[in-house]
Amino acid sequence: MPFIQLENDVELYYKDSGSRTPVIFIRGFWMSSRFYYKQ
Repeated sequence: MPFIQLENDVELYYKDSGSRTPVIFIRGFWMSSRFYYKQ
């Protein structure tokens, strides 16, 4: 899984796909990235 290391030992997961303008989805605390699959 691709992660980026942020300050304060925070790891951020990201998924790179497609070739158009990037869109950033920020999930809620109890949600997973699968919530955005249809989008």
